[in-house]
Amino acid sequence: MTGGRVRAQIQAAAAGLLESGAETGSQVAVMLGHLDGVALVSPDRLAAMASVAVTGTDQVMGFPAAWAFGYSPGRPGGVPARRGSTFGMVGANGSAAYADIDSGVAVAVMRNRFTTGDLTTVALIDRIVAGRRDTE
Repeated sequence: MTGGRVRAQIQAAAAGLLESGAETGSQVAVMLGHLDGVALVSPDRLAAMASVAVTGTDQVMGFPAAWAFGYSPGRPGGVPARRGSTFGMVGANGSAAYADIDSGVAVAVMRNRFTTGDLTTVALIDRIVAGRRDTE
């Protein structure tokens, strides 16, 4: 069985819920206006998407959280940033997809190996995007 055929069978079984990092990154990039120069989301809406809308205890994870409209605001690497300049989502295993509005960069990190709480890769990539090459 070829790799492409296996992927097709897995996607069919998962009802098309599987995608690559490139596909996920493209979805985020489209929101930043990287679709033949067409801005699908206005600058005002992007700011709203990255602004804190709700704070409280995350009912799934049980810790204090802040949420924008469907996204997590802030940088996944802990790099200080202007409020409302990033939005996205980071998974428990370190996979992530987010947008840096100020730089116009969309990032998607997909991990194959599940290690709960290991955000090392996404934090390093976020520091590079933010222009900070230090890893500490």
